[in-house]
Amino acid sequence: MDSSQDYDLFTKIKAIVHSPHGELLRQLVDILFSQIEEDAEPLTAEEIATIQQAETAIAQGRYYTLEELRRELNL
Repeated sequence: MDSSQDYDLFTKIKAIVHSPHGELLRQLVDILFSQIEEDAEPLTAEEIATIQQAETAIAQGRYYTLEELRRELNL
């Protein structure tokens, strides 16, 4: 990855961190990082497809906020 791609990636990450989706990004990064620490195995094609499906759903507004989930689960 060249420096312009790095800058673009970091700019996007910074924007997401400060958006309503910041916590979701933090959780995803934690999951990916823990996989690197634990076994250094790359994600499977199925796992990548699942993540891509979730990203599409989020982009289309098909997700629950934490508050909505709490209400749904009566927490």
